[in-house]
Amino acid sequence: MLNCKKITEQSDGYLAGDLGFYQKLQVRIHLMMCRYCRRYIRQLRLLVRTVRRLYGSTSSDQVDKIMRAVKNGIK
Repeated sequence: MLNCKKITEQSDGYLAGDLGFYQKLQVRIHLMMCRYCRRYIRQLRLLVRTVRRLYGSTSSDQVDKIMRAVKNGIK
């Protein structure tokens, strides 16, 4: 079973739909049990939608760059 750290590491792939069936299933099982990770994923989804709305047609590379900056704590 995945732990919270693994969820944060795989969150980009999960949101982008890049994970395989088994990996996606593991993430979903963890999210069913962990409210903190559910909140984290919701916040990342909101961040992606907000960035896309603010910057129009933001490429996935730009979104990935912003997501990495958020994960690394760069302000």
